[in-house]
Amino acid sequence: MRVVNSKVNLTDFTLDKTSINGKVGDTVVVNKTAVTPQNATDGKVNATVTDSTVATASTSGNAYSFVLKKEGTTSAKFLANDGSGVNKTLTITVTAA
Repeated sequence: MRVVNSKVNLTDFTLDKTSINGKVGDTVVVNKTAVTPQNATDGKVNATVTDSTVATASTSGNAYSFVLKKEGTTSAKFLANDGSGVNKTLTITVTAA
C-alpha cells in the first residue's frame, strides 16, 4: 500500500481587524481568528510592516502585535507561510500621542 502525503494549502484566513489605528507609543494586537480550510497543512501566517520607522510587528501564535513608533501611515502585510500566496493587507495609521 502506498501512502501519499497531500499538502493542503490555505485558501483564506480571517483577522479580527480591518485596519490598525492608534497613537504613538500604542501597541495594537490583531488576531488571526480562522483559517480555511481548517485542515490546512500549515496554517501559519507571517506579518510584516512596509515602513518599520512607523510601526513594527511581532508574532506570538495567532496574535500579531504592532508597536506604533511615529506619526504616519504604512501597511501591514499578512502572508500565508505555506507558499500559497494567500495574503491580506491592513493600513496602519499612527497619530500623535
